[in-house]
Formats: sequence, structure tokens, C-alpha cells
Amino acid sequence: DAENWVAVDGAYWREPEGPGSSYKFRENHPVVHVSHRDAAEYCKWVGKRLPGEWEWEAAARAGHYGPNNRTLYSWGDDDTV
Repeated sequence: DAENWVAVDGAYWREPEGPGSSYKFRENHPVVHVSHRDAAEYCKWVGKRLPGEWEWEAAARAGHYGPNNRTLYSWGDDDTV
């Protein structure tokens, strides 16, 4: 259901819009095209680790987790954002 998303052959982090594009001048943009392995290797390189499921949930819920925040989604139970 990603109607505005387009797969681009050959796109990866050094060429985010495909062959001939560049990440230069995008140093302040969000990182794209990162696999789990990429993230794990980066964490290893900087001496850190990826968060576990509960840590991820806590971060996604801005620390509002526990018995008072048992919702299906981080924004509540309504799936019609």
C-alpha cells in the first residue's frame, strides 16, 4: 500500500536514487537503504549494539510503556491514522 514508493534498480546508500546519483550534499538527510546487517556492523564498529524488542518499543512509545500504555500501535488502538 505504498502508492508513492518506487523501486529503483541499482539504488543503494552511495547512489540513493540509482546509478549516477550521489549522497554528497545529503549529509544532513536521514539515512536510507540500510539493511539489518549494515546497522549491526555499524554498531559493532562504534562499540554499541542494536536495541532489543522491548527497548525499541520503549523508544517508539517515547518512554510511555507499561500497564497504562498497552495499545496496539504507538499512537493508540485506532488503525486509521
